[in-house]
Amino acid sequence: MQSELYKILGVPRTTLWRAVKRLESLGYVKIIKVNRLNKIVLLKEPQK
Repeated sequence: MQSELYKILGVPRTTLWRAVKRLESLGYVKIIKVNRLNKIVLLKEPQK
């Protein structure tokens, strides 16, 4: 979950969100909405 990454990494939420969105645009992760939380799934192969 994105909230877990935020706690582990200790970076500001907006900085983390921008990084995750960039990784998603490059095809390395997928963001799945679970209720009101963001689940971040690491993909084996980049999806373009």
